[in-house]
Amino acid sequence: MGFAVPEKETRRSPVSGQGGFALIEVVVSALIVVILASGTLFALEATQKSSAEERHRATAHGIAQEDQARMRAFRISSLSNYSATRSVQGGDGTYSVSSRADFVTDSTGTASCEKNTASPDYIRITSQVTWPSIGERPPVLLQSIVAPPNGAIAANKGALAVSVRGGDGQPIAGMGLTGTGPQTFSGETSENGCVIFGNLAVGNYTLTPNAPGLVNQDGQAAGGITVGVVELATNTVALQLDEPGGIDVSFTTRKDGQLIQSKAESIVAFNTGMTAAKVFKVASPATVLSAQPLFPFASPDSVYAGGCEANNPNPDDIAGAPGDPALATAQIMAGQIANATIQLPALNLTVRSGTGSGSPGSLVNGATVVLTDTTCQAEGATVILRRTTDATGRLADPGLPWSTYSVCVSSGGKRSITSNVQVKNLTTGTNLTVYLGAAASGTCT
Repeated sequence: MGFAVPEKETRRSPVSGQGGFALIEVVVSALIVVILASGTLFALEATQKSSAEERHRATAHGIAQEDQARMRAFRISSLSNYSATRSVQGGDGTYSVSSRADFVTDSTGTASCEKNTASPDYIRITSQVTWPSIGERPPVLLQSIVAPPNGAIAANKGALAVSVRGGDGQPIAGMGLTGTGPQTFSGETSENGCVIFGNLAVGNYTLTPNAPGLVNQDGQAAGGITVGVVELATNTVALQLDEPGGIDVSFTTRKDGQLIQSKAESIVAFNTGMTAAKVFKVASPATVLSAQPLFPFASPDSVYAGGCEANNPNPDDIAGAPGDPALATAQIMAGQIANATIQLPALNLTVRSGTGSGSPGSLVNGATVVLTDTTCQAEGATVILRRTTDATGRLADPGLPWSTYSVCVSSGGKRSITSNVQVKNLTTGTNLTVYLGAAASGTCT
């Protein structure tokens, strides 16, 4: 009888399974050790960096205190508006020290540039210390007040308080200013846009702001101005400086009952903040004229066509005045160009070869028309406009600046002059017919 041999049973060794788990435990434990070690090293490194910066700050504080003591030992004449930057070796490296002295008007360290301000009886000394690894951290800053002893400021000395503001009326901090005259001085405005130069010799100075690319309230590049220092008094000077803007002005006029595109040779821009209106001219009539640079005041500028202030169609700023469409307004923004459109009143001029309405003759093509602005002339400005008639005997573009003119028309050796021609009607224009047949000999120049 045969016997069945049982198949061999295959099983995982308990010992082998435990070894696998042990290996995993070892790997995880090693990973934890690595993570803990990395964290420990990072913490140690951060602690070292923090300790190094604390040492830098402590050293910088000591340097700032030494700088304060150094400036306190200055004579008042040497401390007046003093400013310097130097390098100092400390325990952990090189430190940069900025030292400054500013005249202020009270013991709290306030520099006031308001008119009728008190005399600058104190000097604020400032020491600021930085180091190469400071990064975004704040510098060490120490300030204190020095009260000059009686008699330290001579009787023949005075002070100059300078305030600098932008077009929005806000103070400009950090604006550098220099002065030349009986002596030299320099400094920069504080956070309230003010700097006081004290203990200055009496006399006239040229005050120059360090403001490249900026303009004053008249749209002129920031430059030197003359200021005076008065004995035992504070002269207050207010400057307005900002990035310039401008206006591009286009023109229309009314011809045969329709508004058409027009041209002009000059425009005038003004703002109550300007010392005088500003004229912008081109060599020949253009459909668009640019008024720039202009100061970006908080209030809008007004602009009109013409070559002098007498061309203003609404000089008294009366709301709803008949000349309002000939006057445009635009808000000037720093670094930007605004747009405006002006309607010019029309001179509906017709030139004929006859002697009068009973014998008008033919329409004259190519007649020379010379217009002298008599209102500008009365103001001391010479404004002469030149035009030519077309095949219809008229001006192709009848638009003119708002004014009163002397109109000279010539052709074929004949010349006619008509005085006191007012071109100020935006609805119908001003009608004028010139008959050259009855005119005297001559030409318009």
